[in-house]
Amino acid sequence: MPSRSDDGVPRCLLCSMDCPIGAQDDGLGHVSTVFPAELGFDQGACVRGLTAAWVLQAPDRLLVGRMGEEEGAADAVLRDVVRAASRYGGSQTAVLVDVSRPIEGVLATAALCREGGVRLAVWAPPADLPLVKAGLTACPPFGEIADCDLVLAVGDPFSTHPVVAASVRDMQFGARGRRLVSVDTAVGRTGRAADERVAVGPMKLAGFVAALAVECGAQAVASALGGRSGREICAALDIPFERVAGLAARLKGTDKVGVILSNSLGRYSAPTAVAAAVKELSAALGARLWPLLIATNSALLPRLRRRFGATDTEDLIRAAEGGELKVLCVIGCDPSSVLPQRLWRPLVEKPELVFWAGSLRCAFGDAADAVVPLTLPWQEEGTVLSSSGEPARFVAWLPKEPTVLTVSELMMRAAVHGGAGPVRAC
Repeated sequence: MPSRSDDGVPRCLLCSMDCPIGAQDDGLGHVSTVFPAELGFDQGACVRGLTAAWVLQAPDRLLVGRMGEEEGAADAVLRDVVRAASRYGGSQTAVLVDVSRPIEGVLATAALCREGGVRLAVWAPPADLPLVKAGLTACPPFGEIADCDLVLAVGDPFSTHPVVAASVRDMQFGARGRRLVSVDTAVGRTGRAADERVAVGPMKLAGFVAALAVECGAQAVASALGGRSGREICAALDIPFERVAGLAARLKGTDKVGVILSNSLGRYSAPTAVAAAVKELSAALGARLWPLLIATNSALLPRLRRRFGATDTEDLIRAAEGGELKVLCVIGCDPSSVLPQRLWRPLVEKPELVFWAGSLRCAFGDAADAVVPLTLPWQEEGTVLSSSGEPARFVAWLPKEPTVLTVSELMMRAAVHGGAGPVRAC
């Protein structure tokens, strides 16, 4: 597992694990990722990390800006966008920023929006929102997984966060009798490695986990379901109660239990209910809980809402469909890669001016009125919230091209072109 003993090391920001990472250039223009032990990485890497450097040579990499059909330098395009947007009031303008960018850039964006009275929305992977809503935003140290006698995996963490598998396998092979139990809607990578698999239909997983929590003594879940027992929940959903009762007995009879929750978008229905039930189940058992967020900094969402009044993408879509938005600026994220067309098309078609800042060409960027190239996340330095919920400092592990901007640079130049004072996030 990646170590967090050292701050200020290069990190891969492609998921919430933020593993230490490095780059190796062969001198012929080919860059590959490496995971040197001196950076604190002591076990295997996932396919995302291994292929991260390939994005630098991707044919869709953005290196120049565009205003309309004409290409131009990033600063010139940004100046024209600020000038065009100034014709509208702040209430008719919205900014959507990717939460997984360095905290400094996200906060600078939020501060500039607050100063200009602009609507702020924050983009996070939809799969993270149920966990954030349930207050599951921080993990214990991953090394503690190896100390458990039984690990209950809900979902497929070996697929969403492959490096977690190393600690789980250490647990399984650490002592005789230790077990990994997989509860999932399909047999994925975690299920294939498990000592026991429980397959539940996608529409029934929330009910299964709720019944399991009730059988393990979770009073909050029982109260929320009108005082129903686990047997009654199973009967209502046509779930064999014996499977729930048997697993509950094993969990209650185990000394050290760990629970890992992974939410892969579309893998099961009612993910918010699943997250809430897993939280109560863990509390009832006195178990350690590892909720695996997809993106770096998703834990920042509640603070951005409290401090800056930030909304989410769903609110922004409604505002666009209702004709409330005249200007939309999308920074660092690509709605067209995750959302269906019926949801993201209003964001690019309804406003009169759409500005997009990103790293790779995409359908949303191609449809925007103006485009500015951004660095890749690992070409800038700053701070992220680690999986433990604590700030972790990282440095760039590849230099940025001179024609692209970081999010912080984008905000500073936008403030200058708009005649605002220094961008202050605090």
